[in-house]
Amino acid sequence: MRKLKIYFILIALASMVGYFGYKYLYHEHRDINAETSVIETTAQQLSEAYQANGQNTFLNKTVTITGKVTDTDANTITLDDSVHCTFESDISEIKHNTQVTIKGRCIGYDDLFELVKIDQSTILKQ
Repeated sequence: MRKLKIYFILIALASMVGYFGYKYLYHEHRDINAETSVIETTAQQLSEAYQANGQNTFLNKTVTITGKVTDTDANTITLDDSVHCTFESDISEIKHNTQVTIKGRCIGYDDLFELVKIDQSTILKQ
């Protein structure tokens, strides 16, 4: 009888550890659209802030950027030749030299191309 209680307690503990371990490892994804931005700035100012302050300035933070579209691709655009934004859907309707406001997650600065990288982007204003 005593062994049965010990087995029951061990199984209950293992189940709890498994449940909380699963919840810790596989938590819900961030919804960048629902988050408030840490900063609202222009593309040039964001690029200058990264060049002056280093890599961890706005790393993994939600930012809102305003700038002129200087380059487009199927799902990426470049603002003012300084911020590279990646979208999850096709944004081919965006035209060059259009002023846009974009919200997204900042994932770092590319020293080689001197571009700030933004992913999970959404166009707020066109």
